[in-house]
Amino acid sequence: MTFKRGVYTVLLVAIVLLVGYPAYRSRLRIAAKVWHWRHGHAVIVAEYEVPVPDSWLVKDSDAREGSALLLDTRVKRTPDPLANVNFILIVSVPHSQVNLDFWKSQSEQPLKRKGMRDVREEMLQTKDETVSCVGWHEPSPLTGVPSAATSMQCMSAGGLLLTFAGNEGGLQEIYNIISQIRRRV
Repeated sequence: MTFKRGVYTVLLVAIVLLVGYPAYRSRLRIAAKVWHWRHGHAVIVAEYEVPVPDSWLVKDSDAREGSALLLDTRVKRTPDPLANVNFILIVSVPHSQVNLDFWKSQSEQPLKRKGMRDVREEMLQTKDETVSCVGWHEPSPLTGVPSAATSMQCMSAGGLLLTFAGNEGGLQEIYNIISQIRRRV
C-alpha cells in the first residue's frame, strides 16, 4: 500500500513539473498578454501616451504619477548577462522645458571622463517633440571591455526621460516606441 502511494506521489510530482515548468518559463510572456488584454497597447505616463509593443510588459508602473518600467519578454539568454533583458524606465519631469543641447552635453561629460569612446548621439522625433539620446556600450564588470549590452538615455524637450538598457538589437524597437509617443495635453 505505501509503495503504491509512493509511486503515485512521484508520478504526480513528475506531472506537475512537466506541466508547470513551461508555464513558469513563459510567465513574463503570459503576464504581458494579460497586461495588454486589460490595458490595451499604451501606458499613460503623466501627460504622455507611450505605446507598449505586444511582447512588452509594463511592470512597477506609477504611470499617473509619472513613471513606468517596460520589459521586453522576448529576449533570449546570451553569454553576456548584461544583454539578457531589454527594458525602458520612463520618468516624466512635470511642467518642465528642457534645453536638449545642454542636457546632451551634461549627459556625455561623465561618459567621456570614464574614457568611453563609443558614445552614440541620436536626435529623434516623437509625434509632438524632439528627443535627444545619448547611448553607450556597458563595460563588462569582469574585463572592463565594452560588452554587447547597450544603454541609452533620451530626454524630450517637454521633460520625458527614457532610460534603455539591453542588447543592441533592442535599439530599433526603442526608436520605434519613441517615434509613437504623444503628448496628451
